[in-house]
Amino acid sequence: MKTGINHSNKTIKLDNHSLSAFRECPRKYSFRIEQGLVAQRQSEGQSPELLFGIAMHHAMDTLFNEQDVDLACRRFLEAYQPVPEDAKRTPGRGVNIIEDYAERWSRENDLYELSVSEVKFELPLGEVDGYTVYYGGLIDKILMRNDKVYLMDHKTSSWESQYLIPAYAQSQQFKGYLWAAQQLDDDFKQCET
Repeated sequence: MKTGINHSNKTIKLDNHSLSAFRECPRKYSFRIEQGLVAQRQSEGQSPELLFGIAMHHAMDTLFNEQDVDLACRRFLEAYQPVPEDAKRTPGRGVNIIEDYAERWSRENDLYELSVSEVKFELPLGEVDGYTVYYGGLIDKILMRNDKVYLMDHKTSSWESQYLIPAYAQSQQFKGYLWAAQQLDDDFKQCET
C-alpha cells in the first residue's frame, strides 16, 4: 500500500511508518509521505536492514511451517542476496540468529496449530472532510492454539533485555496490527499478543 493523500480519489492511506512520522513531526510527514522527499541512497538496491529483515522472514516462515532449521538457514542465505557490505548484518550472524531461535523456542513453536504468514491488510477507518481514511500494514504471523488466535511480529534487533517484549507489546504498531486482525476475520476477534 502506498501511503499518502490522494486528492483525486479523496483517500488518505496510512501505515505505522507514516503515523510515526506524523507523531514525530507533521512537517516530516508532509515532506516524506505526502511529497515523497527522501534522501537518495548512494547505492542501488535495498538497504542492508530491509534485505536482512526480508531474508529473516523467509527463514522464520520455514521454521514455523516446515520445522526444518537447515532449510530455514538455506532460505535465509538465498534471500539475503546480494550480500551487502555491512559488518553487523552478515550471513553468519543471520544463520546464528535462526539456529539460536530454533533452539530456544522450538518447543513453544510446536504448540501452534495454524500459521499464516505475511498477512497484508488495508482497512477503512472512516471519513474526514470527504476523504476516506485507510490504515494498512503487514502482519508477520497469525497463529492459533487452543482456539485462541495470536499475533507474532519478527524483530531482528541485537538489543534484548527483560524490557524488549513488554515494550514492543505496547507499541502503536502492534496495537494497530491487533486491531486489523480483529477486523479481518471473525476467527480473529479474540486475538492475543
